[in-house]
Amino acid sequence: AAQGVAAGRAGTQRAFCVRRCAQPKRRRGERRAGAMGAGLTRTLDRVLPETGPTSIWVKNARGPTLQRLFGAYKNPDLWALYRRLKKIDANGSGYLSYEELSQLLGLPEFNLLFLFDLFSQQNSIVNSRELMTTVCVFSSARLGEKGRFLMSQFDASNTGTCTGAEIAQMSVAALGVLARCTGAVVKVKDVAGILRDELPGLLPVYRELLKKKGSSRAVAEKCFKEDRCIAQVELDQLLPSLQTAYDELPLAHPAPPGALPPPAMDWGEAAPPVAAQQAQVPHSPAGGGSAAGRALR
Repeated sequence: AAQGVAAGRAGTQRAFCVRRCAQPKRRRGERRAGAMGAGLTRTLDRVLPETGPTSIWVKNARGPTLQRLFGAYKNPDLWALYRRLKKIDANGSGYLSYEELSQLLGLPEFNLLFLFDLFSQQNSIVNSRELMTTVCVFSSARLGEKGRFLMSQFDASNTGTCTGAEIAQMSVAALGVLARCTGAVVKVKDVAGILRDELPGLLPVYRELLKKKGSSRAVAEKCFKEDRCIAQVELDQLLPSLQTAYDELPLAHPAPPGALPPPAMDWGEAAPPVAAQQAQVPHSPAGGGSAAGRALR
């Protein structure tokens, strides 16, 4: 009798294994389709569906190159870079020339040319917030540290609190950096719609705010754009909904072999203004981007 029971159990286990192996392989993110925050997770999966040897991520080499340039940056390095940026862009224009980019990052010229080609607008300037987002996304900082740093970049009030719309802008910027490496398209309207619908289920403070003001579409839209109710505490409540998806990305891994070390923490303490450098040093013909590449040749 005991042998019969054992044989029955073995048969059941074999049948279970057959059924399990016969199931189609799920893409990253499909198991989380019903979870809170699933909308952003699906968007992330669409922007970066895979990173295997035959993926576009590897083939065009942009993502791995950015990891090599910024993967060794840790959380303190991000804030040191931000302090450096505020000194270089003293008037707060939000844009950097090729010379200012060089002064900020201190990278070899061929690495600067790569960045300028990838991010420059009209081959002349780089959006400094997009650059800071890129360094942050590809750094080795933890997800919570990245979130807090990016939140400081998109908090237009400088109060430590963001609107839902600003969190959407932050999300679009981070996704947009990845999209530059894969060719995907990220639309602000789509991401904003996802967050507007999901925030009440993710943040109790936001849900209570909507209860007080009303649940109409117009009220929800106004709260999303104007009410500053997302601080660090709320950010810490949002990020767990993305943690599992994030942990599957190359960005969650330690710095890759050969990653360039960030400059010393105090590398910006005595930085002279770019204008002063330009007055003393003749311009190089390599102004950045495609034009710079041609000039260097």
